[in-house]
Amino acid sequence: MLFTDSFVVIPSLPLLIVLSMLLKEVVNIPLMALVISITSWPWPARQVRAIVISLREREFISTAILTGIPGWQVIFKEIMPHVLGWHLINATNTVLYAIGAEIGLSVLGLSILSMDTLGTMIYWSTIGYPSLFRGIWWWVLPPIVLTIAIFVSLYLISTAIAERIEPRLRWRT
Repeated sequence: MLFTDSFVVIPSLPLLIVLSMLLKEVVNIPLMALVISITSWPWPARQVRAIVISLREREFISTAILTGIPGWQVIFKEIMPHVLGWHLINATNTVLYAIGAEIGLSVLGLSILSMDTLGTMIYWSTIGYPSLFRGIWWWVLPPIVLTIAIFVSLYLISTAIAERIEPRLRWRT
C-alpha cells in the first residue's frame, strides 16, 4: 500500500500535463492511453483493497473457510461476485475519466492535434481558429454538446449498473 499511496498523493492533471509535454513529438493513441492510465490506477486499487478487506471480515467468508472450501473457491465463488459489480461500474467511470482527460489535454494543445477527436475539434474551433470571435458558433457547439451527451450517457449507464447490482439503490415506486 505504500507504493499505491505514493501515487495517490500525486495530482493527476499536472502529471498528465508534464508527461504529455515530454512525449509531445512521439505521442500516438496507444501512448496517450498509457499516459492516461498511469494517472488513473491508484484510487481504484485502494477501493478494491478496501472492498476485499471488508469482505474478508464478513461471516459468510469465515463460514466458507471453516467448512473446508479451498481458498481459490472462496475467492472465485464468494468474493468475486461482490467485486465484479464494482468493476463494471469502475470500468464505466474509467472510460469517463479517459475521455475527459483526453479532451482536457487536447484543449490545452497537449494531445495529438492531427487526429480527429472531440478534444481537438474543441481546440481548433476555440483556440486554433477562434470561431466564437468570428461568429461561427456551430463550429464549437456540436463537439461540446456531444461531449456532454457522452458524459451524461456514461453516467446514466454507471448509475443503472449500480442500481441493478445493489437493490437498495433502486428507486421506490
